[in-house]
Amino acid sequence: MELIQYAERIGFDSAWASEVYGSDAITPMAYLAAKTERIRLGTAIMQAAGRPPAMCAMQVQTVDAMAGAIGS
Repeated sequence: MELIQYAERIGFDSAWASEVYGSDAITPMAYLAAKTERIRLGTAIMQAAGRPPAMCAMQVQTVDAMAGAIGS
């Protein structure tokens, strides 16, 4: 978290998470959205085989809404 907040302070545009064995990409994005203000967040890799495409879209849309990006 300190690294992401530092990156935001010095002007980085985005931070990315990817899925690895035992960890998803969406949960870190939700946490980062709550702890940052300006930096854009993205997922580099989401395993679609583990969830239907509609579920991927719904998860991303939920984080987007929680971060205040929808409609802005």
